[in-house]
Amino acid sequence: MRKFIPLLILSFHMINGCAQSPVSDRGEFATNTNGLMYNDGDMKTLRFIVDSLNLRFKTCDLNKKYYTAPQARVYAVSFRSDTNDLKAIISDMNNNVLPSVLASRYKSFISSTDTSKLIIKNRNDSYLSGNPYHGYDGISLTEKNKIKNSDFENKWTYIYYTKKDYQKYYSLNCYFFSTSFTSMVLPDNYAKLIQYVDCMIDTASVIYLTDKYDRYGFSSPGEYHSRINNYLNAAMKIKKQGKEDWEYNYLSNKKIAYAKQNLLKDRYFISLVEKAAEDFEESRKSDDALEELTGFFISKEKALHMKRSRRVIGQCSQDQSPREHARNIAILAAEAHSWDIFLRAHLDIMNDRFERMSDGSYAWGQRQTYLKELEELNLNVVDLMLGLTLRAENVAENHYYGTVWRMGKALTESREKELFEQKAITIMKDETLDEFNRGLIFLLYSTYTNYLSPEEGKLKRDALRKTIDSFPEFIRKAIIEMKEPKVREG
Repeated sequence: MRKFIPLLILSFHMINGCAQSPVSDRGEFATNTNGLMYNDGDMKTLRFIVDSLNLRFKTCDLNKKYYTAPQARVYAVSFRSDTNDLKAIISDMNNNVLPSVLASRYKSFISSTDTSKLIIKNRNDSYLSGNPYHGYDGISLTEKNKIKNSDFENKWTYIYYTKKDYQKYYSLNCYFFSTSFTSMVLPDNYAKLIQYVDCMIDTASVIYLTDKYDRYGFSSPGEYHSRINNYLNAAMKIKKQGKEDWEYNYLSNKKIAYAKQNLLKDRYFISLVEKAAEDFEESRKSDDALEELTGFFISKEKALHMKRSRRVIGQCSQDQSPREHARNIAILAAEAHSWDIFLRAHLDIMNDRFERMSDGSYAWGQRQTYLKELEELNLNVVDLMLGLTLRAENVAENHYYGTVWRMGKALTESREKELFEQKAITIMKDETLDEFNRGLIFLLYSTYTNYLSPEEGKLKRDALRKTIDSFPEFIRKAIIEMKEPKVREG
């Protein structure tokens, strides 16, 4: 497990603000002899759980209608000027001037136009806008001009920035809605994919039991933590070699290994670990070392509870601490056979879902995306990835959504790549599915091609170009804009 960070390294963090955290003896990318994150015994138990869930899913009826997110195609035009405040354009929009008239009247100020931009309304009254190739980003609309379902049709809304808004020019982003936001019932075959996600990932479960982040991944030692360390120093005859003696001051991996090998029947030592675990409920002082001892000498369930009560934030993209913490939670959850915590934690690692992303380019070369474990558990990985991609308005509050580019990257490791390709292309062409979801599937597929080998990826992209006429117009535009990816690092 991960060692305490010595005071010297803490000082380095504080001074420099960003440094790569040390990796434990096991290593972030260390695996068992089976080549997986989890040992054979735990995999067998988890596989039994998956088989039961798969069987239950196959026999249950689709008992809920899912609705697509409200969405509308708009005419988008942006204006920009170093000197003109552009308020005359706002006046014309308030008078419902048609897009063609507005564009003609102020063409000298136009910086960009998009005649087919999609805007999607989220449940919390926030908005996304974009297209299948460039993706969908959040869009902020001013309170005064925020879109209302009752009155936006055939009207303009806009975002206005003056020179005072952190820029040296005036800008105006305008959107004309020729139609209402529309939502449709998601066809049953796609609703089933979302239902499969909720069948496998309990929407009532959460990984962390606290919202408080620990900057360095551990807290200062409590009384029993110190007594455990002192006992091990005496048992191992470790003498202090100076004020900042690492081996003497901290519960190192060497001490943990000694305890596991030699103190399994030492009642006094075990009582110290028990009291430290009990004291945690009041002191909230814990770290990887204490949790590892608790898991070995007391119970995996107790250690998992302690670990879930800490949240680790990284210092930068080279700090592996959040990733290691999530990985340790996933491993403990697997050992405790806590399926709901296990799968969420494992997917968080796959999706790099941390307060600060921690997936540097080195991660790709050393261990890739941890899809292998999910396939070995007999999960229907292709349907799971598609279900994690699709969006619906009325999913449960804690429904798990995947990160599209991360899942596209993961699917390059799948044993079912051909099946994924067939399903993704079919979905993109399916006129019964809404435009937003088909756009997300395009993003998933195009990302997937970008992370294949250069030769294989180019073959897939060329195949799209050769069959471009079989796709709907908005997908055709995305195919036309596809570019060959830059060579990956790592």
